[in-house]
Amino acid sequence: MQRRILVADGDSTCHALKKLVADDSELQVDEVADSSAALQALCEQSYSIFLMDLMMPRLGGARLMEEILQRNLPVTVIVMTGPSAIDQAVQAIRLGAYDILTNPVDGHHLRLVVQPILRERRLQDEIASLREQLQ
Repeated sequence: MQRRILVADGDSTCHALKKLVADDSELQVDEVADSSAALQALCEQSYSIFLMDLMMPRLGGARLMEEILQRNLPVTVIVMTGPSAIDQAVQAIRLGAYDILTNPVDGHHLRLVVQPILRERRLQDEIASLREQLQ
């Protein structure tokens, strides 16, 4: 099963992530420009991970987290922010974000965060599949 990662941030994060997953044919990285496009993509596609900048145009990071929760979208959210927005990052964690990364995102640190999430998502999918088979 192919895993999808959605990135709502500048080119540097998307470039680092694409470089990180270049050798993995089971991973696809999609990029959106703002929170409205991100919400639409999350509603239309199944993503394992959503990397989002808290300071996105339109909805903003906290409002987008609330929308993800309200719609019960099955995605693991990683928040990216600068050092000046720690209060908003803490709020995002309270709303269910998995982790916080500071910009600019370090590729090695990104790998350390993303790999365990993907393993966990694979296990969750396997459990859901087994439950369906039992019913």
